[in-house]
Amino acid sequence: SKHNITQTLAYKVENHELNKKIKRIHKKIDKLIEKRNAGNEKQIKFRAGIYFGSITVGVIGTKKYTYDILGNTVTDAYNFLEQTPLGKLSASSDIYQALQNNKFWKFERFKEVILKNGKIEEMFLFCGEK
Repeated sequence: SKHNITQTLAYKVENHELNKKIKRIHKKIDKLIEKRNAGNEKQIKFRAGIYFGSITVGVIGTKKYTYDILGNTVTDAYNFLEQTPLGKLSASSDIYQALQNNKFWKFERFKEVILKNGKIEEMFLFCGEK
């Protein structure tokens, strides 16, 4: 169920070793992008988002297999990501609620996002470590 999954997510984020690894990866990515962009006319910018929902996973083909993830959640996540500012990590309200009391990460409310299906979703941005 949704509740159990968000509880599990919140529990995993409290794992100190996992958070150390995430911090190291985050710093490495920042340094690599900064180093690559220094003095370069064409700048690399990224955005990332964490979104939660139900999906369907399918195998397509009989000789050469292709795997795909389908469902409204995929579309919503894509629309959500399109509205994430460059250089930022966004989280949906479900993710924020699961992580708002964690010991490691801070989020700030950014804006309401209107998805293509008309659904309104609150967007939160990762704003550093606590």
